[in-house]
Amino acid sequence: MLDAGGKTCKDVRDLLNNFGLPVPRDAQTTVVAQDSHWTVGAPNANPVACARPRRA
Repeated sequence: MLDAGGKTCKDVRDLLNNFGLPVPRDAQTTVVAQDSHWTVGAPNANPVACARPRRA
């Protein structure tokens, strides 16, 4: 889902908003490293979230 980049889907926005991270409707997902690191935020602004999978 995140590896596609581009517009952040509603499910991801809702999840981040539930954790107190204000993600706007026009948020974009940027792939930093496929399958392992993404950022989410408004276009042309600093990211509001950084996502990485949990390591066991």
